[in-house]
Amino acid sequence: MYKLMISTAVLTVSLLLNSGISAQTDTVSENSSATAQPAVVIGNGLNQLDAFTRGLSSFSADFNQQVYDPQGRLEETSSGVLHLRQPNLLHWKYIQPFPQLIVADGAQVWSYDIELEQITVREQSDAQAQSPLTLLTDPDRLYQSFTLRNLGIRDDMAWLEMLPRDDRSNESGISSSDFARILVAMQDGELKSMALEDTLGQSTEIQFLQGQRNIELDDELFSFTPPEGIDVLEG
Repeated sequence: MYKLMISTAVLTVSLLLNSGISAQTDTVSENSSATAQPAVVIGNGLNQLDAFTRGLSSFSADFNQQVYDPQGRLEETSSGVLHLRQPNLLHWKYIQPFPQLIVADGAQVWSYDIELEQITVREQSDAQAQSPLTLLTDPDRLYQSFTLRNLGIRDDMAWLEMLPRDDRSNESGISSSDFARILVAMQDGELKSMALEDTLGQSTEIQFLQGQRNIELDDELFSFTPPEGIDVLEG
């Protein structure tokens, strides 16, 4: 389960930063259309997310990640660094406590567990299709599957919530039923935190530190060649 949450969280962040969604009304009801008028509330979470993703070409940050069980007990703590470049390139490296590297090169997603000397690879389109945040790349599909609303200010951050719709008959082609809800926190136009809660009660929380926007990133960050002698598994 922990490995699954890692993969889902990584793809979620990647797709969120690639979203460029338009801010909608403070609460998007199940009957709202995807063409709802932009909100007039200044500084709310949806508006800040839209401002952050608009014109985004690259993003780098350190991160801290915590995984909690359904009783709220801390199961895993990890930290590392991420680099993202538009449109769909990602370098996500766990440094502590166990080194792991995830690279999305635009065609495939490589996951390298360094201690276990194990590599898995899958088509990037298939990996993305299993994350509901894929919908954020297409606002029409997003509002078919999720209800979005601003939660207000907490801890000096503007929070927004994404709830899966009860109606699973939508035509988005992607199920959001794996998640109970997703929370995103913005502060002064910067992405600060995300929390993914699954339907079993487990949650993954990620805090972003020292974020840098639209900086030049080396092409080698988004290329992966399996080390010699390590088997590659299709996953």
